Amino acid sequence: MVTVVGMTLSRRSGWFLLLFAVWNAYVWGTFVYNVYPDHHFDGFFLIHLAIGSFTVLLGVGVGLIGWRRVRHR
Repeated sequence: MVTVVGMTLSRRSGWFLLLFAVWNAYVWGTFVYNVYPDHHFDGFFLIHLAIGSFTVLLGVGVGLIGWRRVRHR
């Protein structure tokens, strides 16, 4: 078990957080790959860029917590 900010995470939880971060990166990477070639920087693209940036940052944070747990024995 690893303690992260006062919480104890199991190894299983660490894998879940890590896989969640990978899935998040895949979803938003696919979105950018499909939408960016259109070059329509309208409201749709800009709001999704903001939402995507925020969720990718959250995903990186969650992934770091998961990675820390998985790597610790």
